[in-house]
Amino acid sequence: MESSRKQGFQADMPDLNQALRKAMERLGGMKRNVGFCHRLRRDLPRVMFDPEKLEQTLLDVLHIAADTLAGGGTLTVETCIARREEARRFIPQPGSDIYVVIRVRGGAIEDLHPAGGESPGLPAVRSALSAAGGHLAFESGNGEMTTLVVHFPVSADELSRFIGAHGVKRAHAAGAETILVVDDDQPTVETIREILKALDYRVLTASSGEQALERWEAEKTRIDLVLLDVMMPGIKGDEFFRRLKSTAPSTKIIVMSGFNLEKDLRAILALGFDGFLGKPFKLHELVKVVRSVLKKDA
Repeated sequence: MESSRKQGFQADMPDLNQALRKAMERLGGMKRNVGFCHRLRRDLPRVMFDPEKLEQTLLDVLHIAADTLAGGGTLTVETCIARREEARRFIPQPGSDIYVVIRVRGGAIEDLHPAGGESPGLPAVRSALSAAGGHLAFESGNGEMTTLVVHFPVSADELSRFIGAHGVKRAHAAGAETILVVDDDQPTVETIREILKALDYRVLTASSGEQALERWEAEKTRIDLVLLDVMMPGIKGDEFFRRLKSTAPSTKIIVMSGFNLEKDLRAILALGFDGFLGKPFKLHELVKVVRSVLKKDA
């Protein structure tokens, strides 16, 4: 039953922004002393959530946020996209590669439970989100503001559709180009793999320099591009880079790093490489750099 219910969500996945606008309109009619300032991202993928329950769940979220505004005020509502590693800040074990996120900023957290109890809508919201693989969390600012952060999961099929529909064309036949992703951070590897697979690239992965060399030796005649993390256990990124370039100088390599000034990266800069991605990077940045490097000398 659970499986068929989730498949039903995917068959009729709702437009979150549309449901959110309706929920804001409804709350505005109920609470005349509450206004809205909203920044809703236009190109959102559709979310895995029961369309019949989404608007009510969003209304409950807005109600909870409005409860923090003692005497009324303005709620700031934003929507955006978060990758798995970004969602990990709120969700210990994210089950989706991409999430649509709603951030609602209200008043002081102390005003949320004036009688020491829980906001009436909170259990229902948490239950509905949990059933769909989503999550609700609170962020407290300087004691005067509270932000509700709500994550809605996006299915792999919807991610693929979304990428194809928003300027990232499937320009390659399946298996036409093979990319080796080398990174010891598994969530990062999984996210990159799903995005590149959605664009019809063939993707190989390795979690260490030693494993990457093994994959390279086995598949070197087919590998067109290497995405290489600088900091890895065992053979470091700069040593792996040198070995590949010494035996196959035409190999295209994109270096990934979250530390622009670290010693290993400076060493690779001196050697020369085909592209660079600073972590954390956005989906469109990954796609842009990969395509740019693959087009070189093509």
